[in-house]
Amino acid sequence: MNIIICDDRIDDRNNLSDLLSDYGEKKNYEFAITEYDSGEQLCEEQSALEACQLLFLDINMQGMDGLKTAMRIKEKYPKLPVVLVTAYMNYALDGYKVKASRFLLKR
Repeated sequence: MNIIICDDRIDDRNNLSDLLSDYGEKKNYEFAITEYDSGEQLCEEQSALEACQLLFLDINMQGMDGLKTAMRIKEKYPKLPVVLVTAYMNYALDGYKVKASRFLLKR
């Protein structure tokens, strides 16, 4: 499975990547994980988005935030599952605007 993690904090990207890798090893799933540190950078990577099967997207990022990034991506890839990642529950309702598949709360 091709997974993209987009978060402007390297520690958060690494934590999520490690969690996914550990899960994959336990369940015998293969994940190809690609990381991006900005919504702008991710939106420019059309070939990565075309191959992506699951996107983890931080909501609160510098520059283009995760909600704007999700809106742009969903316009072109409406069936791509997006998991919004946030440390703030008050953003959860905004996820409905971009038809997020799930929410993941950071610790």
